[in-house]
Order: sequence, then structure tokens, then C-alpha cells
Amino acid sequence: MKARLHFTSVRKDYRKANGEACTAIHDFTSEWMPGESIGLIGHNGAGKSTLLRLAAGITSPSSGKILREGKLASLLEVGTGFHPELTGKENIFLSGIALGMERSEIKALIDPIVAFAGVEDFLHEPIKHYSSGMKIRLGFAVAAHLRADILLMDEVLGVGDVAFQQQSFARMQTVLSEEGKTLVVVSHHLGTIRRLCQRTLWLDKGVLHRDGNTADVLDAYSGFNTAGQGSPPRAFQQTPWIKSMQWSQPLVSGQPATLTVELNPAMPLERANIRLVLHNQNGEFLAPFSPTTSGTSLPSWPAGAHWKMHFDRLPLMQGNYFLGYKLFVCDLEKDGQAAALPFAVQDGLYFPEGDSFAPRSNGLWLSPTWTMSDPTTP
Repeated sequence: MKARLHFTSVRKDYRKANGEACTAIHDFTSEWMPGESIGLIGHNGAGKSTLLRLAAGITSPSSGKILREGKLASLLEVGTGFHPELTGKENIFLSGIALGMERSEIKALIDPIVAFAGVEDFLHEPIKHYSSGMKIRLGFAVAAHLRADILLMDEVLGVGDVAFQQQSFARMQTVLSEEGKTLVVVSHHLGTIRRLCQRTLWLDKGVLHRDGNTADVLDAYSGFNTAGQGSPPRAFQQTPWIKSMQWSQPLVSGQPATLTVELNPAMPLERANIRLVLHNQNGEFLAPFSPTTSGTSLPSWPAGAHWKMHFDRLPLMQGNYFLGYKLFVCDLEKDGQAAALPFAVQDGLYFPEGDSFAPRSNGLWLSPTWTMSDPTTP
């Protein structure tokens, strides 16, 4: 089976405005196969968008080779590929013809594209009169509906309102079900990558740092962000009172999560309590936890007891956090650490209907009950 995209020792150099030479992509070699859904992640400046522009043929490599197999559609920025003086309908035809489609094929897709984008009332208006939101919706609809073997997208699945985001994800699932399609997505929104991509490439300063199963790469990326500079996250440091404190799995917003606190096996404890305190990465207090306030306190703790704190849906946004604790025995504080356990939470879909937020750091997902009263009702 031939690769849809084959990169061999690709390098991309450019010059900054001050004349300084820079390398955006270093010696990149990779194959993107038919049927794959691929995510590209990394910090700002990692080379993700440059790599996508190279893949799309918008820019050429300084050295190395890129081979493409099949027809390619891309949506890398608002209005990519649209002619501002042409109408929405004319631009749809222009995009289809560029993919080698017959006019009859394109005509059959006009209504689904326009309905998807919600631009029925502006179909015969020049694109230059469209808002940015209208352009991005139409661009996505065109890229996702026309006949392309490779679909490249850069930070476009998180745009628009909640309804359009859900519609976009559903359409991508349909695209992925079509045999031989290759989808490549760049996003800082790791929930998008986790939801859509089977394989993920992690770029760091233009270098391919890791390539593999999405869950494995995102776990490694999360640990890198937590610890900084690529070192592994710092584990809990055992004390005479507490042997270990750890989460049972990688943490994802809205997914199950369990924290286990293992007591030192040397001694039972009487009239004991442990108070956990959650802080954000800036050391600001977020929330307290304890078995006593949860109504599950016990008069005696056996030696080596394990306390488990479980969330059916972890209510933390993407970001880095710290758990501190204080251990009390007979109402006296015996042990404590302000930042005992640093950890990272990956982005996830907390609300089943989705949401329009794209958190970049700490926060809590709260799910209150909403009611509305009718002032006309006595």
C-alpha cells in the first residue's frame, strides 16, 4: 500500500524579519497512510503549521522530498483557497474543479455543503462580504464534503458555536469511515486529537519528538508539560506516615479518576483524618477534600490502610495542579506537605453536548442545575 504522504529528510529554513536564519522543520521523515487519522501536537513554534503547509504544497521544503498520492484538500486558515470576488457558490465550484471533480458531481453536493455551513442566505454574495465565522464554516464544509483523499486541518474544529462543533465532529467521523481517507489535524485542544486521531506526532522545535498511538503520545506530552524540560513528573515522596499517593490512571477532564493514599504499614491510627487540598499551578487554593467531610470517616484506621478518592467524571480543566495534605491523629497534626503530588489533567469532553470553551490552564468544570421561571404564570 502506497503512503498518501511520504516525507524524506524534509527541512524547512526561513529568515526572520531581522534577517536571522531559522529552521522550522529539521530532517523530518514520516509516512502517512490511507485510512489513518493523524494528530499533530506541540507548543507554539513547534513547526506543526509549517509541516501542514509543506504537506499541502503551499510552501516547498528547503531540502528533502515530499511525495503525495491522491487528491488533497486543506483548511489551514480562514478563507484558504477562496477568491474574495467570487460568490460562495462560485468558490464551491472552484474548489471542486481544483480537485478534478466534474461539474455534475459538485452540483450534487452544493445543497449539503450550504446547509452544513448555514450560509443559504449568502450563497450568491461575494466571499469578501462574509464574516470570518461564515468563511470558516463554508471552508470546513467544502473541505469535508468534496472528493479528497487527504484532508488537512489546522485549528478549525474548535471554531463556531457548540452546535457547529458537534456537527463538525460528526462529519469527520463520517469522513474517517470512508475507505482510504487520510485525515491530519493540528490542534492545541488535546480533546480534539484524542477524539479523532488514532496516531499522533509530537513536534518540538521542528523535530519529531514522538510518533505513535494517540493515547500513549498524549500521556507522554502531558507528563512533559507537568514536569517541564521533558523530565518525568515528580512522584510522591514517602513519609513515616504515608507510603504513597498516586492517581490510578492518566487524568482526562470528564473521565473517571481515582486517587489512592496508602498509609505506612507499621502502625494503625486512632481518630485519624487526612485533609487534601487542591491548588492550581500558581499555588492558588481551589478545593478541599477529606473522608470526614464526605461522611466516610472511621474511628480506627488499620496499619497499611488504603484510602481511595474517586470521581466518576473528573471536574478539572486541562492544566497542571498540586495536591497537598495534612494528616491528623487524635486531633493533632502529624504529617503534611503543601505540594505533595503534582499532576497534569488532559483536555477532554466534560459535557456530553460539548462546549465552546478552550481552556489553556487550570479551572473547574461545574455542572449546576438550571431552572427558568415564567413571570406570566401566577
